[in-house]
Amino acid sequence: MTTVSEANGVVTFRLAKSYDALHGNELQQLETDIVGHVQSAEHPRLVFDFSETSYISSSFVEVVMRGWKRLQEKNGRMALCCLNPNCATVLKVCRLDRIWDIRDTYEEALESVSRPAE
Repeated sequence: MTTVSEANGVVTFRLAKSYDALHGNELQQLETDIVGHVQSAEHPRLVFDFSETSYISSSFVEVVMRGWKRLQEKNGRMALCCLNPNCATVLKVCRLDRIWDIRDTYEEALESVSRPAE
């Protein structure tokens, strides 16, 4: 189960252990949460913490991509952190490591999204 918290204008999604097409309700709720936070902030800042996540599917990637596109429309910032090798490989194969800010630690991700816009 994903947990969502907010501190100092940054919304953190602490992701569940796995996300696949069989977890459609969880993915739908995640998308609802992402869109809700993006729409409610003037310049949204999101961190996705993969510390507990061992598997992501293309359906999960699609949900985050849709959220990221909405985030871009509002000049928001997003960072992903603490990816295990399997999750990192999925994002690399999709070439999302080239457009998404991926950090080793939560602290680095938090710092990245907290910087003033350039």
